[in-house]
Amino acid sequence: MISIRSVAALICVIVSAHCAAYTVKPVNGLWAADSELSLSVGRAINIETGGDLVVVTFYNYTTNGAPTFYVGAGAITATNTANVSLSEPQGGTCLGCNPTSGSLRSSPGVAFFEFITPTSGFVTLPGEQRKAISKGLITRPAAPDGLMGLWVWARIAPSVQAAFGDYMLLSQRAAATSNGNGLVTSADGLFGCELQVRGNAAGQVLCLSITSAGSINYFALSKWFDADMDGLWQYSTASTTVNVFTAKRLVDGHGNYETLKSGISSSPMLEAAFAVYSEQLAGSAVLRLTSPP
Repeated sequence: MISIRSVAALICVIVSAHCAAYTVKPVNGLWAADSELSLSVGRAINIETGGDLVVVTFYNYTTNGAPTFYVGAGAITATNTANVSLSEPQGGTCLGCNPTSGSLRSSPGVAFFEFITPTSGFVTLPGEQRKAISKGLITRPAAPDGLMGLWVWARIAPSVQAAFGDYMLLSQRAAATSNGNGLVTSADGLFGCELQVRGNAAGQVLCLSITSAGSINYFALSKWFDADMDGLWQYSTASTTVNVFTAKRLVDGHGNYETLKSGISSSPMLEAAFAVYSEQLAGSAVLRLTSPP
């Protein structure tokens, strides 16, 4: 049987034409300069995104060693860069004090960010040289293990006025393709995803659905940020129609819920029904993820 890895290797060559349509969305959370990771107490950059906006909080020190922090925001461009003008807050509320309005001091300058993948890039801070930065290890593992779990997909095909729903459990590891860092697949080997780390699609996740005979059902190229993916999909390499999709992970690779049961409060009956269904769903995922292939 033709493996999903061999088909994925072929698709890697073809998806390059669509890569320009994507920007790299950095993962939310704490980032740091790679050259400063060995410091016992160092600096950190907190990054939060919403749409095309990136909000930055930079934890730093003054020249005499006193702690301080800077805040700023900027738009992520189509070339995966952002200019963020930094400001230094002062005079705000202290611990145990009554709320006090702070103010912003003059800006120390602009921080220039270049995002290469959702968890890596470069920053040029005011008065400093360009430095490599990466997302901290406090989050789930990076791909391929970070892609494992139970995913639900919604594929939209406006040309035929249709939408398609899919769900798949990524629970197995397979060898990497030439441009990726390792496939994760369904137990039957008919669906798989891989983070591309080389080539024109670097930083994007390639997902592929094949038949038991090895022909393509569809393939997709997506941005990936934690429990969400969105991007473009098409039926085959010969198709000229490109459609959009979005995907959400319901249960991660360790059987943890990605959904918030407490968010459903319209009625006790609905909440109880959702809780029962979520338990069954997570239990099935844990069984599949922990059972030997």
